[in-house]
Amino acid sequence: MKGFTRIDPAAADFTTPLLGVLYFVFGFAQLVAFFHGLQTGFGLGGVASIGIFMLLYLTGSVGSIPMAIVSFYGAWRGWQWPIWGAALFAFPFIIFSFAFLGVGGFYNLFNRQKASPIVPAGDSRSVRARWRRRARAWGGALARLISIHGEASPGRRRRPLAER
Repeated sequence: MKGFTRIDPAAADFTTPLLGVLYFVFGFAQLVAFFHGLQTGFGLGGVASIGIFMLLYLTGSVGSIPMAIVSFYGAWRGWQWPIWGAALFAFPFIIFSFAFLGVGGFYNLFNRQKASPIVPAGDSRSVRARWRRRARAWGGALARLISIHGEASPGRRRRPLAER
């Protein structure tokens, strides 16, 4: 096959680097909105805002919630964005969560499989006999636990400690 060139899939993939760059730019814009929200809402700037950012960043997922709220405030009040635009900017994870939850529920609704019938492990007589044996075993254990002062039940004689 002349003219057929084999293209490396990694070299032809341009969407992954593009999405990486867009993710970085979006995250940087949210960081700027966070600093602007700290300046607008609390009057904090410079070293204090960087310290708050580092503190919230080090707390992981818990810190991302206050960071999103402050970046929302920075976009809404600081940049004078409409409230829905600031919400879309600051809380995309909530929007994606509900979207994927809806898609998953929709898929699950129409992709149901018939539930398998419950198959008994054995016939009813063997099941009843097994439960009877279990009840007897538990009853004997309970009787030994309840026995007063460690005395044996009337049908069994205990050996002295020296013989054990």
